[in-house]
Amino acid sequence: MMTVMENSVEEIKVWFRFVPREGWLPQDTEGLWATRRGADTACVLKIPLLQDGVAEGDVVRFRTESDGLNWAVGRVSASGNCMLRVVLELCQDIARDKTLAWLEESVAQIRWGSGGKHREPIRDGLIVAVFRHYESRAVESKPLLHDHAVVSIRARRPDAKGTWGNLSEDSILDHIVAAGTLYTFFFMEEVSARLGWAWEPREVTPGRRPVMEIAGIDQRLIGWQSTRRQQIADALPDLVADYEERQGHPPGERAAYALDCQAADQTRPPKRTVTRSLSELRDGWRRSAIRAFGACTVYRLAERVRAAAAAVWARVRPVVDIALAAVDVAAVVYVMRGAFKRRHLLAEARRHLAYALRGRPHQPGLDEQIVRTVVDDYTRPVGRRMMTADLRALYPRDTEDQAVLCPLTRNRSAAPYERARLAAGALTARVHAVRRSDRLSSRPRPHTVAVPAAPKVALPTLLVRVRNRRRKSSGQGVVG
Repeated sequence: MMTVMENSVEEIKVWFRFVPREGWLPQDTEGLWATRRGADTACVLKIPLLQDGVAEGDVVRFRTESDGLNWAVGRVSASGNCMLRVVLELCQDIARDKTLAWLEESVAQIRWGSGGKHREPIRDGLIVAVFRHYESRAVESKPLLHDHAVVSIRARRPDAKGTWGNLSEDSILDHIVAAGTLYTFFFMEEVSARLGWAWEPREVTPGRRPVMEIAGIDQRLIGWQSTRRQQIADALPDLVADYEERQGHPPGERAAYALDCQAADQTRPPKRTVTRSLSELRDGWRRSAIRAFGACTVYRLAERVRAAAAAVWARVRPVVDIALAAVDVAAVVYVMRGAFKRRHLLAEARRHLAYALRGRPHQPGLDEQIVRTVVDDYTRPVGRRMMTADLRALYPRDTEDQAVLCPLTRNRSAAPYERARLAAGALTARVHAVRRSDRLSSRPRPHTVAVPAAPKVALPTLLVRVRNRRRKSSGQGVVG
């Protein structure tokens, strides 16, 4: 006979009181599950959503009131966790897992046969090992939460036996950019849903694509954290000058990306040989930021972010117009690439949604709907696998091929993305003009008045009247 030992750990709910914050939820209490440590102490098990100053794993002291509720009165010991850090890591996990699930379901293929000519979707998903890093490779350690996902090349075939085979690595590599934009999109949604923060575009390099940043973050803190980016930016001008001397023109998007990677390789510091715990890293980062910008800038960061989010939501209306999104995506991808594939449209559609929604939740499949609209209405095939923009739906009298965009695409004095935004603005204005014309043509004209027709007079009678009028004016007699 086997004896079953009952779990002696007692879970209780500890309640916290606080003053409601402006622009946040109206509640003034929050209950968190905890494990009892003593008669009046407990260890918090959950991540608080509203309460400041307490995190998962903290030991708190409580007092039991007459109504049976356990109210927190102070903190006995800190776990070293930060509520915001734990929530952000949770958002990172969810966004990463959703992105990998999309790769499994929509991208990953297994190949077999001569030259891998036979390809089918995989069975039972991908084998992925994830390694989490908290710091960048800058000479002086700086915070940079990121994951490295190592995907195994082995996967199961979709046959009855489920035999093992090799992935088609080119299909996954081709969709890396689309997967990256999807991850960013999911991460923004999770952060906004769990913390109420908003996002704004920030131009890192003039003329290049902006990046989405959390609204309200002090730009000095961003510069303090982005020392690695600054090292690359300092090495880039010499590489660009050498490229322009060799080629005779500024680098395009692909060449600029290659030069950026080259600058990153040249300035990459060696890996650290001495490892430090996360607590030691966080203490060092906190002291460095406070020494540079003051304690007020660091400790009031979350408060400023909440205030900035309220301002963003009051100013930005998170609405997606499929037609306008489609022409925006078509214009940007056409100007940046000329000929393109469906995955390029998908990546740009996700960038457009991230900018338009600023972290608000989206309807599933909205990115695919935008891509279908672009493919159906604003593209035509070029060769076997490529397509390009076709704007005859907007400019039916365009006798030349894309004549409206040629001046923009040929202007090499402007950066490629700047030209792309000009083209997107021109097409957006054209869509508004077409819509306005359609509304006016379908609307009945106001204040229409029926004008009665003039009485019909026989031509001989009319000539006689004109002749008599002339005779009368000259003093002659009138003819009957």
